[in-house]
Formats: sequence, structure tokens, C-alpha cells
Amino acid sequence: MNKEFLNITLLDSNVHSLILLKKIFQEHRIKIRCTDFYNDEDLSQYLNKAMYGVPDVVFINYQDIQNTDFLLIKERIDDTRYSSAIFVVYSNDLADTEIEDILVSGANIFLKLNEDFAKLKKTVSEIITMIWQYQTSGLNRSNFIMKMG
Repeated sequence: MNKEFLNITLLDSNVHSLILLKKIFQEHRIKIRCTDFYNDEDLSQYLNKAMYGVPDVVFINYQDIQNTDFLLIKERIDDTRYSSAIFVVYSNDLADTEIEDILVSGANIFLKLNEDFAKLKKTVSEIITMIWQYQTSGLNRSNFIMKMG
């Protein structure tokens, strides 16, 4: 499979973490096209429009979806158009039971945000590289689950 870039969608109402992740994406050796959103309504509208296509990866801040009981993730997982998308949910600190709930709800990866930028960059880069390998090899992503950080 020949791909030129990784198409990432990012949902984060926290400007600080949004800027950090976008900086990591820009500095990565794999070309990344990132579209970012500050609230789940805008992201839902974007994903519902077929003309934008399906993102390869959706990064979502846990704080932006915890009150909706993961409705955004569940809706997308149930939609066959999004079966190839990888959902990454991230947060600073959560209990193991909450992380398990996130992964059971349909997220593929849970990322624990690290305060140290170098460590965060390394972890996010590993995730991007692994997803890139899945995207370019055509491997089955339906059972792909990972906890990082």
C-alpha cells in the first residue's frame, strides 16, 4: 500500500496539550496532515461530512469525552466507514479501571500524557510509527489495542 502521509484528527479543548501534540506531529519524520478541533460537536460535524474522508488516526483528550460516556467513539466504531481509523485517547492520569473502560468502549490506544516533553515526544512518535506500519502494510486494525506511558 502506497501512502504519502498520515491523516490525523485531533480533539482537545486544552490549548497547551493541543499545541504540544501538533508540534510533535510537525517534527515527526513521517509526513502528517493534522486537523484539530476544540470541541466534540465540531469534530462530529467534520467526521459526518463524507467529502473530508476518513482520518487514519483520531487523537482525543479524555476530558473532552468523559461526560458524553464515549458516545463519539462508540458512534464512529459502529460506523463501517471508520473501521480503519485508529482511536487514541489520552489523559494525564487515570485509574486502571477507567483506562480499561476506554479500551472496552472501542479506543485502540490509551496514551498517558507525560509532563516531560522529550518523553512525550518519544511515546507519541512510537505510536505514530506503529500506526504508520499498520496503515502501509494493510494489517487488520480491528483488534489493535495498546496502552502507552
